[in-house]
Amino acid sequence: MSQASKIYKFLENVRYPAADQVLLTAMRRAEEPYRTSALESILEAQRPAGTTELVKQFNEYPDIWKEMMIQRANHLHHGLRQSGSEADTQTKLNTLDIIKKSHYSRLADVAGILLRDKNNVVAKSAGDVFIEFGNLNANLKINSNDDLVKQSIPGGKESQGRSSWILISAIDSALQNYKLHRRRESIYAAMCIVSAHVDHFWKNMLQPFHPVGKSVREILQKINRPQLARFTITALASNDLRSAAFHSINRQKDLPTLGMLAQEYLNHKKREQVVYGMTLIKTPVWMNPLEVAPEKMDKPSQLAMPEFVLATGAPEEKKALYFSAICEKSVEQAGLAALSLIKEFSPEQRDIILKHSVESNNEAVAMKALDIILEKKNSQVRKFIAKLIKSPHPRVRARIRTELKDYIFSTYWRNFDSLNDDKRLAAGKTIFKVDENLAHQFWVQHANLPQSSDRLQAIRMACMLNRVDQCLDQIFQMTTDKDEYVRSAAVMALGRAHNKKSNMVLQRLLVALKDRNPRVKANAIEAIGNIGEEIVAPVLAQYIQSPENRVRANAIKALMNFDKELASKAMQKMIKDHRPNHRRSGLWVYKQTKSSLKIPNILKKAQETTHVSV
Repeated sequence: MSQASKIYKFLENVRYPAADQVLLTAMRRAEEPYRTSALESILEAQRPAGTTELVKQFNEYPDIWKEMMIQRANHLHHGLRQSGSEADTQTKLNTLDIIKKSHYSRLADVAGILLRDKNNVVAKSAGDVFIEFGNLNANLKINSNDDLVKQSIPGGKESQGRSSWILISAIDSALQNYKLHRRRESIYAAMCIVSAHVDHFWKNMLQPFHPVGKSVREILQKINRPQLARFTITALASNDLRSAAFHSINRQKDLPTLGMLAQEYLNHKKREQVVYGMTLIKTPVWMNPLEVAPEKMDKPSQLAMPEFVLATGAPEEKKALYFSAICEKSVEQAGLAALSLIKEFSPEQRDIILKHSVESNNEAVAMKALDIILEKKNSQVRKFIAKLIKSPHPRVRARIRTELKDYIFSTYWRNFDSLNDDKRLAAGKTIFKVDENLAHQFWVQHANLPQSSDRLQAIRMACMLNRVDQCLDQIFQMTTDKDEYVRSAAVMALGRAHNKKSNMVLQRLLVALKDRNPRVKANAIEAIGNIGEEIVAPVLAQYIQSPENRVRANAIKALMNFDKELASKAMQKMIKDHRPNHRRSGLWVYKQTKSSLKIPNILKKAQETTHVSV
């Protein structure tokens, strides 16, 4: 092999065509690894005769040789250029295949010439080359000064910049000859690379009745690709293309394309005509987070979406809904960017966005939304607070405990009467979870307010949350309140105290039996009965003949648990009482205790005189 290598190396440096023939013969007849070595020598020599023959036979070579030739397409430069002008169809197809697969844009002009080929297969293959170049070079930019911006070209080398200019020149030439070849692929490539506002390139070709302009509009309407995003956005600034551009954006549903449109809008939002064109997008089909989820876009697209959405002329409700989805599910930076723009919305829609933002997957977004709510004293706090206590984010929960303690408790009291029982219970449990000690302090303050209605609320809350034992000192105090309704409620609450407090509670209830108000005494009797100890039976027995029907009825009912015979006799007597109120109360006891006592005649008489059905 070393001897053959010397021969091949010598042939590489020989200038005569016969050397290529020797190497080509070695490729056909020699065994491996000599055949591949001969191919490498032809590629290294880069002579037209040898490289042209390689291109002609490209379709017949094994894959490993094809890959080698594609990787060294620049070594085939002369052979590819010559092969492109050959009459043989397969040779031209081989030429185009190598140019396309190698992305060898320095020979884009060869593909441009073959767009006019009479063989439709060759012309289509040339068009595919332009599509490949358009997709590959969509990150290239030229401005009004004909400068090539190489910021997105890997390495940014001068040779690469030169290749790109050759490509742009080839596309320009293809557009000039569009009337001859009618291949829209070249127009597509131009749209991928050159923005619509670069007038010196398009040279009035974008006008409505120009053949290129007509094709541009059709491509905008029919093709959804990210590579066309820059052209579409800049087309919004063109009087000739604006309609096609905003219709294209309006119906967009492809996530990568939509994301790239948003990114390009950020690059061109300083153009007033672009901003104006965005306002024409009234009914974007993509502005539905259930169908086009923003969180499924790549990160740069998510970051660009808030301003893109806001720039459209869509109804505010739809934009707020999409903003909500961005804040709730997109990456952290996108959510924060969206929150920074909510001042552009009405207060009503702003509240909707904030409602979703505090439930964001990202803690920073949830915290930012909470800051806005607190800063503006937003009324939505009352609606958010229960959920925020259960937030998965530690910082949010901590902020609620440190910043909203006073607010949530005062809000609860302020809305106590407007809540139903279930909501009162749920909200009450929540505020004591936030900070039990502070909540209890608020309760004590409320229990000492001058309005009797406030003190009644405090008693009701203590009963509802089973906190009577924790509030006994204040409830004891309220059993001597100047308001009879407060005293009555306090006495009733004592009946719910736990047994371990029964001695203190019983003493306070015995005092309440001397109250001048029958309601208070009746509730005291009921509360004493709830204590459930034999010691209270003699106390109850003292009141089964009370002249006050409520006190008498409650005493009989409570005594049923300790002395059923005595209580039953007292109930019979009460049902036969000459006073209607006592008879009605007696029947009430009968129903409440579900007594099995057989007194049909007495009941019948009582019903006739009191009009109460049992």
